[in-house]
This record gives sequence, C-alpha cells and structure tokens, in this order.
Amino acid sequence: VFFSFFRCFLFGVYFSFLASLLSSQIVGKAAGLSFCFAGVTSFLNVPLTKFAVQTQQGDFFIPNLLYTSMLLPCMVLSWYLGRVITKEELVKARLADEKERD
Repeated sequence: VFFSFFRCFLFGVYFSFLASLLSSQIVGKAAGLSFCFAGVTSFLNVPLTKFAVQTQQGDFFIPNLLYTSMLLPCMVLSWYLGRVITKEELVKARLADEKERD
C-alpha cells in the first residue's frame, strides 16, 4: 500500500517538475530519455551482482562504490539546476519591477 502511494506521488511530482522546467514540445522526449537511462542503469545490476558473487565472494563493495559514484553527477546537476532556477527567478523579478516603473 505504501509503495503504491509512493509511486503515485513520485510520478506526479516528477512529471510536474519536468513540465515546469522544459517546454511542452520536449517533455515527452526528456521523460523517455530519463527512463531509458534508468532502465540501462537497472540492467547493470545483473552483471554487477554476478561479479560480486562469483569473483568477490559476495563482497558488494565495488558495485556499491560504483552506484555511489554515479550519485556525484546527479548532485552536481541538482546544484547547477538550482542555481539556474534561482537566477531565472531573479531576472523575472527584475523585469517585472522595471515594467512596473515604466
């Protein structure tokens, strides 16, 4: 039950945020690209699990390190996206103030 609610909110928030960032012509393409990347990443589980079980005697340190290192670009991208959104809001506010003065 909780997982169902989680999925509902996850996709609702994801697609709402995606639509607020991108134009309506490319939201579908961006969603497809992100889901494709997520699928490819998920397929990495099979060879990484096989590697950890067969060659590392069940030690998942290297697969976990790989997945953890994949988080770094996501964090940098999130930080950059936050900066861009903040700058965009400041420019919009400045333009609105200039429009009110005129």
